[in-house]
Amino acid sequence: MPSPNSSGPGALPRLIFYAAALVMALLHVFVTFRGLSSAEGMNQAQLARQISRTGSYQTLVTQPYAWAQMEKAHRQPSPAAMPETVQPPLQPLLWSAVFRLLQPWQVFDPQAGGAIYLLDRVIASFGVAWYLMTIFFTHGAARRLFDEHVAGIAALALLVCEPAWELMVSGSPRTLLLPLFALAFRLYASASCRAAENRGASAPLVLLGGVCALLVLTHWMALWIVLGIIIGVAVFLPRGKAGAIVVALFPLLALVAWGWWNMQLCGEPLVGILSLFQ
Repeated sequence: MPSPNSSGPGALPRLIFYAAALVMALLHVFVTFRGLSSAEGMNQAQLARQISRTGSYQTLVTQPYAWAQMEKAHRQPSPAAMPETVQPPLQPLLWSAVFRLLQPWQVFDPQAGGAIYLLDRVIASFGVAWYLMTIFFTHGAARRLFDEHVAGIAALALLVCEPAWELMVSGSPRTLLLPLFALAFRLYASASCRAAENRGASAPLVLLGGVCALLVLTHWMALWIVLGIIIGVAVFLPRGKAGAIVVALFPLLALVAWGWWNMQLCGEPLVGILSLFQ
């Protein structure tokens, strides 16, 4: 396995690369951005605004399946204060923390603020920041597993991938999945290298479990990604079964906590996951 300290590009090429990445990010936020394009992102954006205004996890978008679950559990939902039981919580909660600081600008005024809603541009800024983190984590994992040249090619491929940049400013929760998965891959690579060197891999596996918990709280379909990571740990790492249990514990606890929350609201712990099949 190549050493992570293998020779590679000097400081100047790296500086040029990171400068180019920053320029690309600024262009996609302040020049080419034309508003959110993801329906799911728009839904989560209004949920984040509601959280920042009311301090409660409520939505103004009432989904028939969620309403039916409320009535089935003999709750009395109100369209003006409908508890959110379908959307994963992580991304709206992150957005709402910043939206709370921008309360004076939450009312859209095209004459004063231009044609693009300021909070939508904030969401786009989140997206490009996640993508820069994705490039960084992917480069680190590839450098750890291979060498600087392979890592540089991987990072360059991500930098020039225009569909990925467009996704990152769409508001879709998949924008947050990318850096989380890249970080999970980086931690998996670290655990694999430490195990090959007969060093303890407990710390990266615990961190990997925490990242897997964040994955399932970002998008319910990330359960399949987390399952693949757990299988990879169990099959390919020394003492993998014990490691897989450590990794699986964190997303399991996150899902149990979210299921308990939904049980209090609508009597159905898996309402968010089941809604994907409606």
